[in-house]
Amino acid sequence: MKNKTDTALRNALTKTGRLSQEQLDGFEREAQKAQETLFAAVLRSGLLSEKELLQLLAHELGIPFVELKLLSLDRNICTKVPQKMAAYYRFLPIRGNERGELVAAVA
Repeated sequence: MKNKTDTALRNALTKTGRLSQEQLDGFEREAQKAQETLFAAVLRSGLLSEKELLQLLAHELGIPFVELKLLSLDRNICTKVPQKMAAYYRFLPIRGNERGELVAAVA
């Protein structure tokens, strides 16, 4: 199933040379046949880990890749956002920045 994420991932994999054009075409055929994403097809192959794919995708989209397990969260910031809102929009408040803005991780 082709979507914007798959397009960005394909661009990232092509630019970095992590997969050949032939491999990408094969994964796209597999994904279409299985009605899954390109991300899922490449991940299932075991050629690249989930972390590697997410890092490539984040770089392609111009957003930082953050490993939440390595962060120390500012509990004070977490209390400033209603839990229902964070759950609904699928984000986790991490910290405030120097301009008083909220820095959040999104799923």
